[in-house]
Amino acid sequence: MHLMRCLFYVEAFHEFALYCTHLPGSLNTVADALSRNALPSFRLQMQEADPLPYALPPRLIDALLRKDLDWLSPTWTAHFAFITRKV
Repeated sequence: MHLMRCLFYVEAFHEFALYCTHLPGSLNTVADALSRNALPSFRLQMQEADPLPYALPPRLIDALLRKDLDWLSPTWTAHFAFITRKV
């Protein structure tokens, strides 16, 4: 739920809406290849993809994974506000 709250905050902050629909792997072969770490299959399907992945900023990872911070706490709010300015 923590990650969902983070996503909702980013949606509200940047004024966009994200809608998700489940697609079976047989219909979503690109995501299926990535989830199975089948990079050759992914590269064949997405030749325009960057050849090297880029690293997420460590502070963003920290903000998304820190379950010790309460969503409504001033500490978490300040921490996440700082991250959204940097990303």
